[in-house]
Amino acid sequence: MVTTGPRLLFVYGTLKSTASSAMGRGQRARLDAASRIAGRAAAAGYLFDLGGYPWLVLRRPDGASNDARFIANKNMGRVTGELRELADRDDVFSWLDVYEGIGVNAQEADAYRREILPVIHRDASGNEVVSRAWIYIYQGPLTGARLLSDGVWQV
Repeated sequence: MVTTGPRLLFVYGTLKSTASSAMGRGQRARLDAASRIAGRAAAAGYLFDLGGYPWLVLRRPDGASNDARFIANKNMGRVTGELRELADRDDVFSWLDVYEGIGVNAQEADAYRREILPVIHRDASGNEVVSRAWIYIYQGPLTGARLLSDGVWQV
């Protein structure tokens, strides 16, 4: 499958270079080999912690949808993470989609979907810019998850 769209990927959990959890260790190493870190970034959404990994959702904790125009509104939900520039999108997404559970079990709905959304980050000159990047969005129930109000997941 040929993937079109940006070569940027926003990661916010077990795939961040600063993550130290056992979960995702192999995928982090693979991602390190297949990309370069383009810097810290933020995306619209709300982050929930289930213990071993986080969920980024676009709906507000009250169930309403978040608007992609959040980028100009510091009061809306923000998730912080890092931006990765992928050397070969098709190769990375062929194994990363499996890690995220997309299309793995035809009998069940996927917990995540991958889509292109705006992210805010700093360019090489230090200016704040908005780019479009691939992001894995959780779309299942939030049962048992704890909202991380600061939008940061650390393990």
